[in-house]
Amino acid sequence: MAGLIRYGGIIAGDEEVEAVTEVLRGQQWSAGKLTAEFETAFAGYVGQPHAVMCNSGTSALLLAMSCLPPGSRVVMPALQFLTLYSAAKWCQLEPVLLDIDPQTLNLSYPALKEWLAAGNTADAVAFVHVAGNPGGIGEISALCEARGMVLIEDCCEALGSTSGGFQAGSFGHLAAFSTHSAHHISTGEGGMLLTWDARHAARARRVRDWGRDMTQGYDGYTWLDAGLNLRPTDIGAALGLAQMKRLPGFIEKRRANAQAIAEGLAGLPCDVPAARHGDEPAWYCRPVLAGDRDDFIGAMTKAGVETRRLLCGNVARQPAAQDAGEPQEWPAADDAYHRGLWLPVHPLLTADDLDVITGTARRFWQGRR
Repeated sequence: MAGLIRYGGIIAGDEEVEAVTEVLRGQQWSAGKLTAEFETAFAGYVGQPHAVMCNSGTSALLLAMSCLPPGSRVVMPALQFLTLYSAAKWCQLEPVLLDIDPQTLNLSYPALKEWLAAGNTADAVAFVHVAGNPGGIGEISALCEARGMVLIEDCCEALGSTSGGFQAGSFGHLAAFSTHSAHHISTGEGGMLLTWDARHAARARRVRDWGRDMTQGYDGYTWLDAGLNLRPTDIGAALGLAQMKRLPGFIEKRRANAQAIAEGLAGLPCDVPAARHGDEPAWYCRPVLAGDRDDFIGAMTKAGVETRRLLCGNVARQPAAQDAGEPQEWPAADDAYHRGLWLPVHPLLTADDLDVITGTARRFWQGRR
C-alpha cells in the first residue's frame, strides 16, 4: 500500500469511472433516477423496505433523530462517534448515556435492563455497531419491542455485518449508514437511512429535501417541515451502485484480515474485543485496548501503520458534550477512552502488511518487559 498501511481508502476501477462518466454526460447530476436505484439496491441488501439516500452518515443520523418528537429521551452508549449525540441535540431530544459491554464495546444490555428496572423510561434506544461488531443487537432489539421503544441503529461502520443471520440495520425502526470514502463502500461522501415505517421514510425525505412536500415535484411549494438540504447526487449514486457489486469481496477480506490480526495479537498484554457466537462482523477495523496506548500508536505510526484512537472514547470527556455527565459514571467507556485504538483491516492489506502490524505489536511489548 505504497509504504502506508492504511485503515481506510477507496477501491475503485473502470466500472466506477464509466458509471460516473455516463452521469456527467447527462443533465441529471443531482439526486434522480440513479439515486432511487441505489436506494432500492441498498434497502434490498439490508432487508428494509424503505431507503433515503443523503449526503453523509451524519445526515442519516440526523434524519433518524428527526423522526422522533422533540423532547424524546434517547438512550445511547457513552462510546460512539459524537455525531450520534450531536444529532439528538440538534433535534431537541434528550440523550441519555449508558455504559458499554467491554467484550463488544457496544451498548451494554445489562446496563440498559438495570436502568429501566430502576424506574427510568425512554422513548428510543440508539445502538452503535462499534467497528462493525453487532454484538448485543438481538437482545436490545427484543427489549425495545417489549417496552415499546423505538430502536435506532448506527450502522455507519457495519454494512454487511450480521447477527443470527440478519443484517445490521434490519433490527431497528431506523438505521443509518455511511458511504464515506473510509467505509465499506464509497460514494466519496454519502449516507443512507433505512426504515420499515413508510411514515418515517416520508418524514426523512421531506427533511432531506428542504422540508417541502416533494410528492408534487419541483412545482410543489408546500413546506410541511422545517427541513434542510441534505440531498445526495446521482454521481454518488452511480458510484454506490458499482461499489455494491464489490461489497461481498470487501467483506470477505475484512473478516480474514481481522482474524489474522486477532491471531497475531494472541498472548500479548492487550484486549481484542471479539464477535459473539452467531455474529459475523464485517469489521471496519480491529479494536484493541492497550495500557500503553499512546506509545503503541507511536510505534505503529513509525512502522507505517495508520491507526486512530477509538472513536471519541467517552462522550462526557469531549468539549462538545460537557453537559453529558461525569465521565466516571461510565467506567467501561472511560477505559476505552484511555486505552482504545483500532488497527486496519482494509481489503487491500497484503500478507506482508499484516505481518508488519502483528510483528510491530510483538516487538513493542517485548521491548517493555
